[in-house]
Amino acid sequence: MNVLPTNQNLIIITDENKKEIRRIHEMDDEERLRDGVAALGEWCDKQHHFVETNINKNHLEKSLILSKGSVEEAKIKIDRVLTTRGMMADLLLKRTPEEMTRLSRVLTFTPLPKLNPMDQTRITTFKFLTENADDVNIVPLFRYVIMVVEYFYAYDYAVGARYMYDLKNVNLSMLAKLNPVVLKKFEVLTAGRFYLSMCNMTILHYEFPHSIDILWYNNRFRAIFFKLVSEHRPLTNKLTKPVITQWLSIVLHPEGEVG
Repeated sequence: MNVLPTNQNLIIITDENKKEIRRIHEMDDEERLRDGVAALGEWCDKQHHFVETNINKNHLEKSLILSKGSVEEAKIKIDRVLTTRGMMADLLLKRTPEEMTRLSRVLTFTPLPKLNPMDQTRITTFKFLTENADDVNIVPLFRYVIMVVEYFYAYDYAVGARYMYDLKNVNLSMLAKLNPVVLKKFEVLTAGRFYLSMCNMTILHYEFPHSIDILWYNNRFRAIFFKLVSEHRPLTNKLTKPVITQWLSIVLHPEGEVG
């Protein structure tokens, strides 16, 4: 298996992964992809309004694949990604190692190292490691989540994402800390900023009664969370235990060995 170099190999991308992703998205014509990337690179060099333009070939290829080969559509995606950095500095440009280290003890937002073999998507798990709402600060939390997603943006080749949210330790005291302004910024960022297409969201241990759904829907700035839960809750029925076990066994063991 020829593993492509990534940052400390926290995620694993092989030549076979890249070929399969291109095939799935009908972008396996190397000349077409090469010409598109070259055109995007020339265009990026002329955009002086981008903030922190540390864009590389990986970014260009992913944006072109998601745009089904359309250079103009890819330009729109890239422009949206890079121009929002300065607009959302409180969530994107104010992280500190100390803050991120502390948050890593409060929650886990972790990508599985290997891609889902069924469709070459990246599976990421989320779970709070504490039930104490005092340990949770919403702004640093979103900074942490965005930091992980930006890691995908920089090093991953997958253009599809699947998320598994374990809400076992989530309670109403935590949800009460949601800030309407920060939540809206996070929604805008995640909806259009990153080179990822959300394929599936799985909610585990969702134990709030339906009456709570309705109550929190009436609070506009908190509706986003429960709207996602309500819309995606049926998806959990599509993932049986054997399927999840198969995914985890393949993805967690890079060499295919299940211990």
